[in-house]
Amino acid sequence: MYMNLKSNIYTLIRNALSLNNASIIKEDDNYLFVDDKEAAILYIVVKQINETLNSLITRGITIEPTVSVISEVKLNLTKNSAFKCFRETYQYSYTGKPFVLDLPYQISELTMNDFDYLKSHYYRNGNDEPYLKGCIKRGMLKAHYGENIIGFVGEHPEHALGLLFVDESYRRQGIGGSLEKAMINKVLEEGRVPIEHVVITNENSKKLQASIPDMNKDDGYVYWYF
Repeated sequence: MYMNLKSNIYTLIRNALSLNNASIIKEDDNYLFVDDKEAAILYIVVKQINETLNSLITRGITIEPTVSVISEVKLNLTKNSAFKCFRETYQYSYTGKPFVLDLPYQISELTMNDFDYLKSHYYRNGNDEPYLKGCIKRGMLKAHYGENIIGFVGEHPEHALGLLFVDESYRRQGIGGSLEKAMINKVLEEGRVPIEHVVITNENSKKLQASIPDMNKDDGYVYWYF
């Protein structure tokens, strides 16, 4: 059963089942399948490498528009023609205490009143508007000087930290790290484990995670198809 999946890399599955009321739709010796309808994600946990995985990924789009493959070992996966995008990522988990932040700018809740700013500075894939409104409802934070927004951060539907943006005029001042720390504090206050997904070729994001004390790269990989 999924309860035997103790590694931090399976935080995604625990989040789906406990926070999003996802359901296990099938489990065998090779795979665990979890349908997260709230996030519109099908999770495939690889227990043993099997030659049927690529065909299962293709079939996955008939269940949910996004498929996430989670494995403790590296898989030889590439872009699948059934999906527009493919990302191979590392997962980072935060294991420390809340941060004390003393900043020259404010960090507060990002609301629907800030939607136009969010939409004009964050680009994903396809129709972003419903996706971004869902992120605001889950809880986002903004960095700002008074009414002047200089950056934001949030959570994706699977409850991984992300959507991090800092205005170009304010970059290289540590604002991105402060926003992530503030979001970590928010998640900790809610009694959850902060996690972050980083594309394995994104050196800047990997450096950012390395700069945050107690943010550790988990053993394993998360592959995203959407």
